Amino acid sequence: MTGPTDPYDLYGSSDPYGPDDPYAAPPAASGPSALTVPTAYPYPYPSAPVPPPTSGTAVASLVLGILALTLCAGITSIPGLICAAVGMRETREGRRSGGGIAVAGLILSILGLLVLVLELAWFAFMILTVWIGVSQSTGY
Repeated sequence: MTGPTDPYDLYGSSDPYGPDDPYAAPPAASGPSALTVPTAYPYPYPSAPVPPPTSGTAVASLVLGILALTLCAGITSIPGLICAAVGMRETREGRRSGGGIAVAGLILSILGLLVLVLELAWFAFMILTVWIGVSQSTGY
């Protein structure tokens, strides 16, 4: 009866990992390719360009414009307009990024200024209405 001598060797090979050792050193090459050494990349990859920093006054104009429309009832719209003008000038010259932020701050500040004007007109209308009502009832 011919068969494997090792009871655990089902395929007849005495080496369970095959004839080649995967951790052995590769065979030595012959010829001119044996003398060449693999090199790294010949030139390093160029780094990505660094974008200019965002304009702080453009961000301030956006924040002031949002505040003018929500919490401050238009009071912060005039400083928002000033910051938007400065931020647009900074971004136009290319020293800073954030031109769109400055434009958004300008638009929100203009809307906040309209809110302020409407509030002042409403307040003046109410004072005038009360003054006319009081003067007609008292005769003054």
